Amino acid sequence: DGMAPALYTDACPTPLPARSSSCRPVRSMDEAIFEQVTGTWRELAKVPQALRVPSAVTVQAGAEAAICPPGWCGYVRLGDRAVLTAPDADRASRLTSAPLESLLAGVSPANRLGPAVLGYLDRPVDVPIATGVVAVAADDARIAALEAATVDSAEAAISDSTSPVFVACDGEQIVAAAGYRPWLDRIAHIGVVTRTGFRGQGLAKVVSAAAAAHAQAGGLVPQWRAREDNTPSRAVAVALGFTELGVQVSFRL
Repeated sequence: DGMAPALYTDACPTPLPARSSSCRPVRSMDEAIFEQVTGTWRELAKVPQALRVPSAVTVQAGAEAAICPPGWCGYVRLGDRAVLTAPDADRASRLTSAPLESLLAGVSPANRLGPAVLGYLDRPVDVPIATGVVAVAADDARIAALEAATVDSAEAAISDSTSPVFVACDGEQIVAAAGYRPWLDRIAHIGVVTRTGFRGQGLAKVVSAAAAAHAQAGGLVPQWRAREDNTPSRAVAVALGFTELGVQVSFRL
């Protein structure tokens, strides 16, 4: 298939989330959920041996990975194991020749996505489903109006949800919405957006709780991805019961 052999190292995967100071094996997470999550990313990375060995990084050249844009390098860490993909052998060699944090320091913001923290829910959502939350279709015109009125809505991509979208309203106006897209029928990638002027009222929490519960009812593991510096989003996830399991970054060398 043209792929170079994967290279293993016992070094601690980097970069780590900002609040971490060392590798922390995530063994408190339900084992079956952990395997469902790592299996999904392994398939997306198209590296069958990745994310299997504790405290190891798998580096793969030539993989047509779906963990980063085409032609870019991708990094995903889950617990104490990680995978790095590169589009060719030359760039894979560069990934192993220097600490990843050093390489990232030389990459401009235009050529980097993330780091983003990855969180997963392995138990019933901690927040009761609010009675005022209702489900609408992703193509509801009010969803488009919400996205148009909210500066940071593109990242959440609510209108791309394939699930019902769970919303909170002020009159006829949708002021908060959450939905998800299934990844390989294993993970539910959740997106949430709250209209400017309605933030700080717990609305993101209640609509996200409904979306997460719906995903779990369908056998999916809810996934929450937030930029490392997006403290409010990460706080919502933690309040819902998500475990911050790892980190993702994509970059062009």
